[in-house]
Amino acid sequence: MKLKDYKESINFYSGKASELNRQFTFAGIAVVWIVSSAQSDILQLRNFIFPLVTFILSLFFDLLQYSLGYLIWRRFYRQQERSNILEEDDVSAPVSYDHLLNSIWGLKIVATLIGFFCLAFCLVKLIY
Repeated sequence: MKLKDYKESINFYSGKASELNRQFTFAGIAVVWIVSSAQSDILQLRNFIFPLVTFILSLFFDLLQYSLGYLIWRRFYRQQERSNILEEDDVSAPVSYDHLLNSIWGLKIVATLIGFFCLAFCLVKLIY
């Protein structure tokens, strides 16, 4: 395989992980909403605040990743354009740009996993 094919694989799998993460996050929020609408015990409902916050954090990191990605790469593109570099020219970008966006990508995945772990714990506690 050529190196560009590996890059395409990275983009495909990270994009799919982001899509699935977003769907799982909305599903987690839906479960919290369903449980909270069926519960009248305030003490039980307070247990679901932390999972809800982690799901909201995951959505925030998702938005942050894509917004920062747009701003970073747009700025980089404009800098190259102002330097009279053509679109067909080979350029290298600072590695730190990808590190920042990859870190935020990881944070949103971790936030969702923590949210589901806590949600499962709260549901088991509610049932038993």
